[in-house]
Formats: sequence, C-alpha cells, structure tokens
Amino acid sequence: EEDANYDYTPPTISFDVNPKTIWPSNNEMVDINVTGTMADENPYLTTILVDDEYDLVEPKVTIENQTNINQVIKLEASRKGDDKDGRKYVIKILPTDLAGNTSLSTFEVIVPHDQGKNK
Repeated sequence: EEDANYDYTPPTISFDVNPKTIWPSNNEMVDINVTGTMADENPYLTTILVDDEYDLVEPKVTIENQTNINQVIKLEASRKGDDKDGRKYVIKILPTDLAGNTSLSTFEVIVPHDQGKNK
C-alpha cells in the first residue's frame, strides 16, 4: 500500500533570468542573474545548467537546500560574425526535492548578431 508520507509532488517554481540579451558583443564575460524560488516541503537541490549553441561556455551550478535562488552565472558576450540569428544560450533550472521529483524552467539568452536589425 502507498506510504502516506511519500512525496509525489514536484517543486513549484518561479524563476527569471536577466538580462536575456547580451550586448555589446565584446568577448567579455557577462553576469547573468538567475533569481527565483522553489516551493517544496523537502527541498534538496537546484541545478542550473547552460546549453551553449557553440558548446563552449556551459557553466553548471548546484545549490543545496535553498528555496530562494539568487545566483550569478557568467556567459560570454561573443558570437561568430556569420551567425545571423545570434548565439543562443539555453539556461535550464532544475529544482529537485528529496524524493527525486523535479521541475524544469528554461530561458534563452541571446548574443544578437546586430543590435538593430534583428528585432
């Protein structure tokens, strides 16, 4: 029979990433602020992963036992000159509770090719 105490509920999450556009493209490392909350009776880990379109800058951060997340990750403000749609980073935020339930929040951060024409 089912254990009444077993946790089947994934964390409730609310996150944001700022900025979502990195400009100018000057090869600097830029601070991206990941802020938000996970609500769960048994919070355990929040993992922040980055998929870089170029497979170069892919920081990973693991935050334990915190429900309020205020994390800075660094992404590179550069893109190839012929990359017309800009360089895309996908930031994935994965809070997991002690029972292994997980939620996923994803955000795109773009280094645009050109600051005017792509809007």
